[in-house]
Amino acid sequence: MLNMIRHIGYATVQFFEFYGKLTLLFLKSILSFRKVHTYIPQVIEQFIYIGRYSLPIIVITSMFMGLVLGVQIGTQISSTTPAWVEGGLILRSILLEMGPVVTGLILAGRVASGIASELGAMKVTEQIDALCTMAIDPVEFLVMPCF
Repeated sequence: MLNMIRHIGYATVQFFEFYGKLTLLFLKSILSFRKVHTYIPQVIEQFIYIGRYSLPIIVITSMFMGLVLGVQIGTQISSTTPAWVEGGLILRSILLEMGPVVTGLILAGRVASGIASELGAMKVTEQIDALCTMAIDPVEFLVMPCF
């Protein structure tokens, strides 16, 4: 019984330590916005990385999503409505409903995994420690341009 209470206490302390560190990182990244003028080239580079380089995968995914939706709508309403209604229905459902959601999911997955892998590679090759050695705040230099 005492061992179980120790385990629960240890897990609780770990939980609060982790979320305390996460909160401090968030606050540091918010406070680093005051130096955004220093990192304008990195911010623009991240905009290009997020926007322009993500466009081909979004276009391809949207095309296939439209094709699949066209096949599904065509088989479901072909006997009850005229064929010209199908195009407008696909257009409205992709543009208004599914398009922004799927685009957001694709962007979040692609960009977040890319940034996480880049930061992981920097941690493994000790580049983040080198930034600390050169008296450069890693939160301001790495997190803020991506934020």
